[in-house]
Amino acid sequence: MPSTSNATCRQDYTRQIDDLPKQEQTAFFGKGAFKINADHLTTVEYLHSESKVQSRTAPPPQTGLILPASSPYYPGKAGGVPAQPGLSGDPLSVNWRPTEAGQRQIDSTGKADRLVGALEGVLGAWDYKAGLSHSISKSAEDFSNGYVQDASFAAGVANGTLNPFGPQNATGLAYLATTALRGQVQSAKVTTTGLDFKASRELGQMAGGAMAMALGAEARHEQANVDINREIASQASSSGLSGSLPKSGSRNIEALFGELNLPLIKDLEVQLALRVDNYSDVGNTTNPKVGLRYQPSKEVLLRASASTGFRAPTLFEKNAPPSKNDTNDSYNDPILCPGGNPQPGSNPLRDCNLQQFKLQGGNENLKPEKSKTFAFGVVAEPIKEATLAVDYWNIHLKDKISSLPEQSIYGDYAKYQALFLRNPDGSPYAIQDFNDNLGEVKTDGVDVSPNLRFPKGAYGNVSFSLDGTYVHKYDYQNERNGPFIENVGRYADNNPVFRWKHTAALNWSLGTWSATLSQSYKSGYTDQNQVDEQYKDEVPSYSLWNVSGSYTGYKGVNLTAGVKNLFHKQPRSATRAPCFKRVTIHGIPTRSNAPFTRAAVIPFEGRRA
Repeated sequence: MPSTSNATCRQDYTRQIDDLPKQEQTAFFGKGAFKINADHLTTVEYLHSESKVQSRTAPPPQTGLILPASSPYYPGKAGGVPAQPGLSGDPLSVNWRPTEAGQRQIDSTGKADRLVGALEGVLGAWDYKAGLSHSISKSAEDFSNGYVQDASFAAGVANGTLNPFGPQNATGLAYLATTALRGQVQSAKVTTTGLDFKASRELGQMAGGAMAMALGAEARHEQANVDINREIASQASSSGLSGSLPKSGSRNIEALFGELNLPLIKDLEVQLALRVDNYSDVGNTTNPKVGLRYQPSKEVLLRASASTGFRAPTLFEKNAPPSKNDTNDSYNDPILCPGGNPQPGSNPLRDCNLQQFKLQGGNENLKPEKSKTFAFGVVAEPIKEATLAVDYWNIHLKDKISSLPEQSIYGDYAKYQALFLRNPDGSPYAIQDFNDNLGEVKTDGVDVSPNLRFPKGAYGNVSFSLDGTYVHKYDYQNERNGPFIENVGRYADNNPVFRWKHTAALNWSLGTWSATLSQSYKSGYTDQNQVDEQYKDEVPSYSLWNVSGSYTGYKGVNLTAGVKNLFHKQPRSATRAPCFKRVTIHGIPTRSNAPFTRAAVIPFEGRRA
């Protein structure tokens, strides 16, 4: 700790956030088939899955609490909090994360059911397949720990029951327990009903073989509903849902597509494809594709393709209810505390170098993402036991759907000042950061897939496979016509892009038994650094090992068991810079040995903190 009278160290709340939440997943799949006659087959399949996710974040931030001079925990009073020079006896504004309430915990549950009936067969010269599907997905989120009722908690500070500056006594702990907020806070349901049809046939002979054609059509109806439990959500501002309202959306989707395979000469094929989509909420699009396949010898295959793509925004990207959340990082309010310098009328415990609020949610005016993709590669099999596939790909994406990174908003107030929302008294309310079409993405890289098959022996069949991706470039814009930001091998704005990642597997089988040992690997990256170059953080590479085995000795039954993260590898972490920050709080000296480690105080000036 620096030896200065105005030095303090703030809580590193990020250490109380679970990066990888606890998860449980179960699933059931069943399929039955009935042969109508020699040319037609009907099938029915059913999928049911359930998931449970337990996510935890830091204790709830309680801001703008009023501590009157009548409280025993007012500095210098009977509660044992040491007196502080410079206090006039006026009420104090207190910011506090009550660690004794525990980490905020949300238990999320999800259930999905999908039923598909299909009919396939032959009609004349055509092979056909038609299907009718219906799926329902439900999810819910429950407050299960850590969340407190804002009003009750604030009352406990105001009436002298809760101590912001130290451990609670028995009375304080009992009162804290009464402020606990538990129960379901929101739920969602998505329903999709779809009908699809595909048919294919040969059209005639060309120099390289039979020309073939495929045609198809799809129709879907999607419905999404989000319900907010206002009784619970309105009592906890730290949930981000205190001002949210239920919302719903729906749309109809139709599509037509076709493909033509042209074997122009021996070993040279050209594929032509076209797809037309119409979304009732975002319009229609037409996307072609051209593919080329050339095999000059039995050991070598060359392939290439070029296409355009289209991704419509999801119903949740368009219709998610607005939520008011904390920013990920700490910022200075550009008006009340520019550059970390408090201005007249500011509240340093609200405006300076602290988490702010951001308003997030859907945007009904979103446009679809559009892309252009080019790829070419080679597949080589020098010997029958070894295959190597190498493919280069290049993708150019426009109108990327995302929310503007908060760092960009706070980094250029002149450009984004319209996004800074304020209360009538001029205090900050939140930055507006809804989903939007932000700009372009330019990325290219190489996919590598070697496969080795070892000679069969008395101990079974053994093979090795690897699927890896090397990203050469990933540059993106946060806004239309804005500068491109490099993201490969470094954390930029919202996430890192790994230079190299792969999944490798060693497979073994003997009769009815089989087993797989697999590894997933991601290369290291340079972490985000908003402090100083000397605190540049390098996050090391990370790999997980998994093992599984199967037995098929019973007719129609496949028994599988396995272990994920075999060696219980912990998530990667970076070396963080010291948390020491030199601050002056309205003239109140904060000594390095002062007891104010759980809350900071400033004179209350009658404004919302």
